[in-house]
Amino acid sequence: MAANIAAMAPGGLSAGNVSSPVGKGIIVKIAMTFGADTPAGPVLVSVPGVGRPGEALMVHDQAARQEYPAQVLADDVLAMVVPEGMAERTITLDLGPVDGGPPSGLSARQTGERVDVSIGGRPFASFRHEEDRFKPIVWPLVGPSGLEMTRAWPMRQDDGTDSRDHPHHQSLWVAHGDVNGVDFWSLAEGHGVQRATDVRMKAGPACVEVDADIDWLDAAGQRVLTERRKVLFWDEIAGRRFVDVFSRLEMTDGPVRFGDTKEGGMCSLRVFPSMEEKRAAGRITNGYGGQGEQTCWGKPAPWCDYSGPVGGRTVGAAILDHPRNFRHPVTWHVRAYGLMGANPFGLSHFANDKSRDGSYGWPKGEAVEYRYRVVLHDGEAATANLDGQWTLFAGGLKVKVLQD
Repeated sequence: MAANIAAMAPGGLSAGNVSSPVGKGIIVKIAMTFGADTPAGPVLVSVPGVGRPGEALMVHDQAARQEYPAQVLADDVLAMVVPEGMAERTITLDLGPVDGGPPSGLSARQTGERVDVSIGGRPFASFRHEEDRFKPIVWPLVGPSGLEMTRAWPMRQDDGTDSRDHPHHQSLWVAHGDVNGVDFWSLAEGHGVQRATDVRMKAGPACVEVDADIDWLDAAGQRVLTERRKVLFWDEIAGRRFVDVFSRLEMTDGPVRFGDTKEGGMCSLRVFPSMEEKRAAGRITNGYGGQGEQTCWGKPAPWCDYSGPVGGRTVGAAILDHPRNFRHPVTWHVRAYGLMGANPFGLSHFANDKSRDGSYGWPKGEAVEYRYRVVLHDGEAATANLDGQWTLFAGGLKVKVLQD
């Protein structure tokens, strides 16, 4: 079973307005209500009977005389990237195939053990799961200015920067340092590995979808749990790029306990070296107004951002924590040397209080889901409207189906 996208799609729709699944050529009208400060960005909305998974649609905004692409991501879940300046209005969705295909700058290619995603013919990101890797990663990760946003070492040995610490910090990844006692975070002796057993790619007009079945194996090759990871690479909008990371962890082989350790991040990112705070040019900011490692490390917040200079420009990368995630708002393992990770388990370390226990266990047969959004932006956090992006990601968009 893949990550439950439908459970995380906002909308609060009344299915009573749709009597049966909508077929080709039928138009559904939905009212979408945006707040005054809602930015442009990707949304997942629940629309009963919207179409078949994988179907490409065209959104017609009659009031503004605009149209833009969308796609059906799962049963009753519509994915689209909406522009700025949206007010309360009625838009119509054409649910049949669009002649010539919807306009989109996205393209993707799956070859061997990687999926390469481009925007406008230029590199955006690559999902990589080569056999010699100890975990799947996303690298490179290129921002809207065409600049790499994450460290290239150790993947690129000729990386010209001087950042050579923590070789297990590899661009964008998911891991934890104590899962039934197995270290899936570092490369210390006896560490575990994440092995992708099946990777599938779907390229749509709104986003490229990568679905990966991943076994978390101990040093002896015994499976600890099974992960169903879904990564969405969205089309660029308003000078921003977005990556969604869904992780459904299934306790397939027995009970699983995630231990209390700071060494982990259910969504982790190592920024480009020149962005590091320790170099006096980078800046860490969280969603509660905290700035700097001392204020943000180990503190809960709905989002965390790392900004700094790359190639003569100021750019930033933020991770947004979904409100349905376990222990939201998450505590952040974010360091001045360039690491940023969402870690809900290391509570005793973050609070410097050994009486606290952040570990948590699930019995065999249960599952837990996490969802995060990575926002790549120009400028510092203060100019990226990350509060608005978090509201959009968290389900702040109000949607209802209208009767014909």
